[in-house]
Amino acid sequence: MNCHNQILSQDPKLELVRESYNEGTPIPWVQIHKTPDYVYFNHAVHVNRGVSCVHCHGEIHKMEEVYHAKTFSMGFCLECHRAPEKKNPSTRRCLQPRLDHFQRTTTH
Repeated sequence: MNCHNQILSQDPKLELVRESYNEGTPIPWVQIHKTPDYVYFNHAVHVNRGVSCVHCHGEIHKMEEVYHAKTFSMGFCLECHRAPEKKNPSTRRCLQPRLDHFQRTTTH
């Protein structure tokens, strides 16, 4: 329980989250952000490269109820993958080796 033990830790709306954590039972999630079946997305790859959750999901910590803050489309993803430094300057250092490899393998 990384986020919710610090953010809104006593909020009654998060009682289900605290209960789930304390009892070790899963929460019946309602999926908000959906991608097509053919899309594979791994959060860990992006988080480990310094991409903030806020970049894709918006400022969830300020939302009364989670909603689509950004449009998840191929264009949205490609815009960042093609020029990540425009979205988050600190990601350039992390992503540059992968971008160089991607550009070498796709320009042939």
